[in-house]
This record gives sequence, C-alpha cells and structure tokens, in this order.
Amino acid sequence: MDLKVLCLGIVLAVSSFGSSLGGWAQEKQPVFGYTCYGRLSAGVPNAERLGWKVGIQTYSFNKFTFFEAVDMTAALGLKYIEATSWMRLAPGRNDRICADMSDEAKELLRRKLSERRVECVSYYQRIDGKKNPEEAERVIRFCKEMGWMLVTDPHRVPEGDGSMDFYEDLCKKYGVKLVLTNHPKAHKSPYWNPDDVLEDCAGRSSWIGASVDFGHFMRDGNVPLSIVNRYIADGRMFHFHFRDVDALGSKGRDVAVGSGKGQIREVMKSLYDNGVKPLVMLEYERDFYNQMLYLIPSLDYINKVCGEFLEGMGKEENAVKLPAREAKVNGKMQIKDQPQPSGAVHFWDGVSDSIVWKARVPQAGRYRVSISYSLDALSRGGMMSLMVGDRQLLAPALPTANWWDFRTADMGVVDVRQAGEVAVCLQAVQLPDANGAMPDVAWVSFTPTTLPSTDEQVYNPGKDKLEKLFDGKSFEGWEGDKEWFRVEKKCIVGGSLEKDIPQNRFLCTVREYGDFELRLKFMMKNPDAANGGVQFRSQRIPGHYEMKGYQADIISWKWGAMYDESRRNKFLGTDLNVEEVKKNVRADGWNDLVLRCEGKRIRIWINGILSMDYTEQTPGIPQTGFIALQIHQGKPSEVWYKDIEIENLTNK
Repeated sequence: MDLKVLCLGIVLAVSSFGSSLGGWAQEKQPVFGYTCYGRLSAGVPNAERLGWKVGIQTYSFNKFTFFEAVDMTAALGLKYIEATSWMRLAPGRNDRICADMSDEAKELLRRKLSERRVECVSYYQRIDGKKNPEEAERVIRFCKEMGWMLVTDPHRVPEGDGSMDFYEDLCKKYGVKLVLTNHPKAHKSPYWNPDDVLEDCAGRSSWIGASVDFGHFMRDGNVPLSIVNRYIADGRMFHFHFRDVDALGSKGRDVAVGSGKGQIREVMKSLYDNGVKPLVMLEYERDFYNQMLYLIPSLDYINKVCGEFLEGMGKEENAVKLPAREAKVNGKMQIKDQPQPSGAVHFWDGVSDSIVWKARVPQAGRYRVSISYSLDALSRGGMMSLMVGDRQLLAPALPTANWWDFRTADMGVVDVRQAGEVAVCLQAVQLPDANGAMPDVAWVSFTPTTLPSTDEQVYNPGKDKLEKLFDGKSFEGWEGDKEWFRVEKKCIVGGSLEKDIPQNRFLCTVREYGDFELRLKFMMKNPDAANGGVQFRSQRIPGHYEMKGYQADIISWKWGAMYDESRRNKFLGTDLNVEEVKKNVRADGWNDLVLRCEGKRIRIWINGILSMDYTEQTPGIPQTGFIALQIHQGKPSEVWYKDIEIENLTNK
C-alpha cells in the first residue's frame, strides 16, 4: 500500500478530531466524538480459518475511549478486543471500565459491541489479593459477569491471600481464566522472568495460564520464541500482547509485526505446528495517535503467514463443489438459475426446510467446508447446520450486505469417515431475529485439509447415571424460599394447589456451573395453569424475588422453549420439532428434560426429542451462573422435579 494513500486515509478517518493534525496531536485527552467510516483493513480471514482469535488490546488506543477503540477495531476488520482497566467508556461520559461500573454502563458496553459485531474476550487489570482480597475477588467476579479472560500480573505471594492458591480458588469459583503477563524488569514487574510464570503455573488447573508480551520481553533482552515454546510445552500458552520490536534490549522500539527481530513467523509456525490457539491481542505503545501505521501492515503480515499455512493444507482445485442446481430442496424453497452461474437456492425461511446433495468424495479424511451465499443486512442471528452422515458443523449466517452480494465463508472442518457417495444436508437450527430470512445459497464446497476437525457427532443424551444434584430427601446444595418449595416422595415440589402463587419463585443451587449436562424428570399438577422451568447460567437479582438469565421453559403451550428471564425478556432461538414434542409430552405424568450447555451452544431435549438448539451470538452474555427450579406466579398449581443429575463439562 502506498504510504501517502495510507496516511491520507488515516487523517480522513479521524478528521472529526479537528481541522489539523497539529492541533489534534496536542490534545492529551480527546473530547470530541470519533466516527470511523468504512474499512481500513480486510482483517485476518486466514487466521480465522485456522481458528485463531486476533484482536486489539485497547491500550493501543488509550488516547481514545473504549467505544472509539471498538469502532477502530471493527474498521480494521477484526472481531475481537481486549479491554483495559479504567479506560473511559465513551465520548461525553466520565465512567470508566472497572469492576464498579454501573449496570447501565455495562449494558451500553454490551450494546456497542453487539452493534459493531466485536467480541470483548479479555480484560487487563493488575490485582493485589494480599493488599485487598475483596477487590481482587470483585475483579474476577466482574470478568465472570462480562465473560472475559483476566490478564494480570499480581505480586507474588507464597501463601494466603494473594497467593496463586488464592487466585486459582477464585477462578474455579467463578469460572474465569487468569493469565500471568509480563512487564519490564526495570518496573519491578512480578513476572518479567518466564521461569517465575512457569513456577506459579506448575501443577495448576487449566484456569491458570501464561501471556507473552513481545515488547516487554524483547526490551528486557529475552527472545520470545524460546519463551513461547516453553509455555507451549507446559500447556500454558493462552494469550499474547502481540507486536514486533526492531532490536533486543532497552532501546528497542515497537514496529509492525514481521518487520522487527521478534521471529514472528517462527512463533506463528510453532503455534500452528502444535495446534495451540491463544488469544492474539495487538498492542502498540508508540505514536498513540498514529497506531494504524503499525496495525494495518501487522494484520497484512499475520494474514499472509496464515495463508501460507493454509496453502499446504489443500488446494482449491481439489475441492468437491456442490452447486445449488444439483441440490434437492425440501419445504418452500426454490432453485433459480440466477444470479449465480451455479444457480441459487431462494426462500429459505424455516427450520423444516433442507437443502440436500449427494456428494462423491475421493477419499476419507478432513475437508474444509465453504459456502457461497447472500443475506440481507437485516437478517441477523441465524445458525446453519451442515450434516455429513452423522457429523455436524454449525456456523452463523452473517449478513453479506444485500441479496445480490454473494460471498464465501468457511463453515469449519468436517471429518468424512468414508470415500464415495455421502449425503450432505444443510438446514437452519436457529432462525434470524425479527423474522429475518436465511441465506440464498449458491454452492457448498469440500476442500481437503490437514486442519483439525471442528465438527461433532450428532449427540443424543445417554441413560448413564450422572452426579446427583438432589439427594431425594433434603435441600442440601440448594437455597430458596421454603414456603413455596418442599421435599415430598423423593421429589422437589414447587408451588401450591391450595392458593395462588403471588410471584415467581426459585430454588437455586449454591454453586455455579458453566458447561454442563443436566437431566431431570418433571410432572405438572393442574397443567393448564402450571408454569415452571429450569433457570441456568443465571443470577439472583439482589433484593428481589426474580432471577436473570436463561430459562428452559416447562409450560403447556411452549414445551422446551428458552426464555431470557429478567434480562432481554423474550424467547430465544427457534422451537424445533414442535409437533413431535407436543405429541410425546405426558400432560399428567412424568417427562424427561435434558439441558446441555457447551460454550455458547445450548440444547434442550423433552422426552428425548430436541426442542432447542441455540447459539448465543450477543457479546457479553455470561456463560456461567446458578441453576434454579422455578414455579411461576399464577393460579394454584405445582411442578414436581425428581432424579436431578448433572455432569460438569467445564474443562472437558
């Protein structure tokens, strides 16, 4: 890229700060709004294909607000960002990012991220558990609420408050990953020496890991490649503050990735060869008003190197391509010759619709699956499921711009178990918000690859015994209002047949869960009035009878649906197999409910029939919390729960 053109683009992109660079650069704390128009970079699509999360550490934009940093991250074509403690939230506001943020500020932050389709995945703040253990716990609890990894460098304490035992216990309690990062030796950083990082990680759970800050290690005279390889060998390479430096030693200055002495290509090759995928957060501490001069070429370099890795995995000319005109469609869909040479499938708008091909693959093995489609900008939130035999890939249906703008996206890597003819089926498991449509599809392709598979075998809940969550005789492990819950006949009974239920009531576990499979049986008495459910990944609202979070509904007119209680206050996802579920429910008898949460994917089965397959796409929604049994306000009724079992999937 021509440097003059690049500089002109940067000046135009930030022109709202003033009429001249001179006056703009002298302002220590910008007070005007920032609006970034268009794209400054194509991002790192090749890194995304490898499953790497590349983003921006917001300290790179510390002369701006967090909202402005999000705008610039999106303009760079990136999907991930790391927050920095005490950064101002937005132009015209004085509140800052910290554990004491108001609920209103948190909601504004989540909304901004959602609008720009950027996910905040981590947060830097130095904590001191010895000096202030309550504050340290508050920060970790804040990270849990926001769904962030904590990047920190606490003082080293051998035991008690502030020790690694102390931090690990909190991370386990709240389900938060903590990584130890390095700052300069001259600043008396606790972890300037990688030996200390490995010593404090040794023997610990996967909640504790390591971060490599290239700039600080190199200015202390350390070679990052050797440190990265040691962290990889120890299973602790979780996170980077990524940049390059023009020389080892204290005089080294930040430069664009790939142009310095950081052996970046070798580091990336080591990550690739070992299948390690840490968070890669670009952070520059130089020329704070001109960071694009370093960030844009850095992204180009990262994308180029990742592209070289991909080239060795499979050639496009070896791809098996399945055009729309060769598909069989079920439902109301139609195949038309235009606007693509391959034809296109149109009018895909239901979960019962399917697009089916008979594909002939030359050999068994792993294939990278790509799809060419178009989707209106208003259709957000859909999820596509691609089945190859009993293997399934899930991918979001992201808008392309309009119905004429066909683009190619990767769905993931599927493991095809045998050569020859295989059935390929494309369906929706989650329809877009606001009655939007699913994409128009031109083709699907399978390209041989050495990338690890990202598919999974179609899952059906088993009958094996899990850990008991209810002992059948007491409320041990649970807390709640005993006026509306009792133990009877080895069951937990919620509600009353004698009087109206004035408010929603919940019986809640005393510990939190992140990823898990929950199984129970339920029965409704006075089913026409009864309304219950299983709250999960939820929190009690202080001083209130309500809880906020996800709920698997138990209600006669919407069996196995999912509601966002006291948060978004709406049903989520798309009801699946509605008629089959309804036909198999025993209105006056016992029914089975299975709830499985894995990462951002949530599935519900009623009597063995899948009723919900939901993937959370809104950034910042907590993925850990309490489990609770609900009895809904209303006429006299009861919901009985028994055989409550759980398998903790976190760390599996």
